[in-house]
Amino acid sequence: MKQAVIIFVLLTSAFFCQAQDGEAKDKNGHPDFSGTWQLDTLKSELHPKLLVVSGPAVTLTITHNDPELKIVQTTESREGPRRKEFAYRTDGAGETNPPVRSYQALFNGSEVSNDDPDKVPSKSEWNGKKLRTLSAVVIFIPDGKQSTVRTEAVWEMSSDGETLIQTITFTVERGEPIHFKPSRMRKVFHKVPSG
Repeated sequence: MKQAVIIFVLLTSAFFCQAQDGEAKDKNGHPDFSGTWQLDTLKSELHPKLLVVSGPAVTLTITHNDPELKIVQTTESREGPRRKEFAYRTDGAGETNPPVRSYQALFNGSEVSNDDPDKVPSKSEWNGKKLRTLSAVVIFIPDGKQSTVRTEAVWEMSSDGETLIQTITFTVERGEPIHFKPSRMRKVFHKVPSG
């Protein structure tokens, strides 16, 4: 009888602890980003020129079966809704996706002398509970010189599983590193209730 009471207490404690932490996790303890997420422009720190290019209404539909992470991004713009699909591997195997943003917007809206790249290679890996994606792309900036835009995107989920935050850091290199402002963006997404 004493053993039954101890087992009941342990099971109850385990359930209570799980209920306190609303963040869905996989078998390795990594958060599960699955769901539909809406960008909160008021809580986000966005590049003003990117809002002009992309529009403020962004919805992410994420399907996450680690190590596969698929994102469908729907953006409302003046030209109507635009949809992009991305596929990531969280095990460091690497992936290639369309560019997330228009690179010309990073240079104060100035036109770059070539089209944005069609595909951007990247590598994604877990760093604790955060997912980190690194990429680099070569473009030609308005003065006609070749530059490399290096991007680090870090995804993290709130402990209640209701907020997804993407922090993006840009570095532009042209021989020696040069920086534009802001060189960092923070996107805050809130989970859309299912049903």
